[in-house]
Amino acid sequence: TGYIANIDCISVRKMVRAAGAPKDKDAGLFLYKHEGESVLEGEPIFTLYAHSKEKLRFGLSMFKRLGGIEVR
Repeated sequence: TGYIANIDCISVRKMVRAAGAPKDKDAGLFLYKHEGESVLEGEPIFTLYAHSKEKLRFGLSMFKRLGGIEVR
């Protein structure tokens, strides 16, 4: 349990681009939570969309490497 302390737009952009956006219209990101909002453990913060499993894995690996969303 905590709150979204920071969303680094540059890191999030790199994750979404790794998933194929904006060239691939099937790729994108939906944020369920925004800075300052509370979040429960296990609650989704975002959904990443990609045209292929490979692109999805690449985007998620980019997120794991760069971070981009800080929960306190």
